[in-house]
Amino acid sequence: QTIGAHATLYPLHLMRKYSKDYIVICEGEKDAVTLIKNGIPAVTSTGGALTVPKNISIINQFKSVYLCFDNDDTGRMGAEKWLIRLYQLNPLFNLRICDLSKVVDEKGDVTDYFSSAEKNRESFLIEVLEKSYYAKRAFTDTPNYIKEVKKNIRYLDLVPRDKIVLDA
Repeated sequence: QTIGAHATLYPLHLMRKYSKDYIVICEGEKDAVTLIKNGIPAVTSTGGALTVPKNISIINQFKSVYLCFDNDDTGRMGAEKWLIRLYQLNPLFNLRICDLSKVVDEKGDVTDYFSSAEKNRESFLIEVLEKSYYAKRAFTDTPNYIKEVKKNIRYLDLVPRDKIVLDA
């Protein structure tokens, strides 16, 4: 981060106009613009994947928050940083992690997803947001986490041994 520059939320001016149901936090301005153009409320940090702006309190107004970062190590680290900060802001957030690995190539992002002609708002809601997974907060959150895992399509991909652990 450049000295004197401060990361902020982009596009902050639109966030007050969004429905309060949910918001998608993505990795860059280009991804945020792509989501918004497709009718999905989105925001990002102007400081890059690994930067969370100091003031993110406006996010408190949303019922659900989806973290949809790029399908690479930097994206996963950025999502983890945001996760920590969001739970510091509000421990009761309904935080969801989007897994782009099944819908874009390695290092792919939201903009790559929408670059395909058959991809649109409805497909994103079904393939990405509906298949997102619950962000477990702590050991005490395990019962809620297990319930979410069982509802999620990823549960079906588990080997029988792992299902036994979750069903115990």
